Amino acid sequence: MGLGTLFPWNAFITATSYFDSRFCGSSRSSDYLAFFSVAFNITEVIALAFCVKYCWKKVVTPLIIYTLVFFVTAILVLVDSVSSSFLFYYTLVSLAIVGVCTALMSGGVFGLAGMFPPNCTQALMSGQGLAGLIVR
Repeated sequence: MGLGTLFPWNAFITATSYFDSRFCGSSRSSDYLAFFSVAFNITEVIALAFCVKYCWKKVVTPLIIYTLVFFVTAILVLVDSVSSSFLFYYTLVSLAIVGVCTALMSGGVFGLAGMFPPNCTQALMSGQGLAGLIVR
C-alpha cells in the first residue's frame, strides 16, 4: 500500500519526455512541471487536512479513482489529435484528483498501519520509497 500511495504522482512527474513532446511549441512547454506540482500538492494538503479533521479512512475508493484517471490518461497517450492546451488542463485536473486520492489513501493506510506493530509502519514507509524507484 505504501507503493500505491506515491506511485501515481511519480508516474506523472517522470513522464517528462512525453509531456515535453506533447507541449512542445505551446505556452506551457517550459513551466508545465511547476503547474503540475502546484495542482497535486495543494489538493493533497487540503484533502489531507480534511482526512485528519474528519478521520476519513478510505482506501479502496482512491484506488478505483486512480485506475479511472490512468485509464483515460493512457487513452490520451494514443490519440495524437488532442491539443496541447486540452492535455495540459486535463493533466492539471488529473493531478488534482490524484492529489486528493493520495491524501485520502495515505491517511487511511497510515491509520490502518497504526493499529499494528511499528514494523508495519516501517514496511509502509519502505513501500513509499520504493514507489519512486519503480517508476524510473
